[in-house]
Amino acid sequence: MAVQQINAHHRRASTKRKVHFDVLASRKVVLLAIAAIGAVLFMTAAVVDEVELIRAQLDYFLNPMRVVLEPLPHGLEANNWRTDL
Repeated sequence: MAVQQINAHHRRASTKRKVHFDVLASRKVVLLAIAAIGAVLFMTAAVVDEVELIRAQLDYFLNPMRVVLEPLPHGLEANNWRTDL
């Protein structure tokens, strides 16, 4: 009887661990998908707008942690208005 209870406990514990790892794996997949979509949108916008990308811009925008935690470096700021209108 005690052996059966111990075995049942181990089965439940291993199932919980598997579910926990599955949740972590799915979160990683979602985060990677978000990062990939962001990179594709950034590159598409740059191509459509015919912007010359510099290395500092690529380093900044392709690193999600820098985008979230750091402000945009002063050298990368651009005027968002057109003077020829």
